[in-house]
Amino acid sequence: MKFTLSWLNKYVSLDSLSPNQLAERLTMLGLEVDAVEELYVGLDAVMTAKVLSVQKHPNADRLSLCEVEVGNEKMPIVCGAPNVRPGQIRRSSAWRHEDQKGQGTRRSLHGNALFLA
Repeated sequence: MKFTLSWLNKYVSLDSLSPNQLAERLTMLGLEVDAVEELYVGLDAVMTAKVLSVQKHPNADRLSLCEVEVGNEKMPIVCGAPNVRPGQIRRSSAWRHEDQKGQGTRRSLHGNALFLA
């Protein structure tokens, strides 16, 4: 059974136990805990983007080339959604590649920065 600490805390006081301490105590009571998982792992790369313009991608039939605004930065993205329109606010995840020095760079698809929208 999976549950969150906030859900469990509605019914019992956790006395500011860490997730691992709670798992150890539950196991000692005979309730085996297989894993403690952190929620929302990997969502730090997900952002919202306002679509400013949409045009057909010059090198692909089923893709659109969009200009979006993420925060204060305007950037091109490649989008596979057939219903993308200017003015929409969509989720966008940067696909990044780290080189041997650990430096992050945006990947490209058909010569444009690639973001999943």
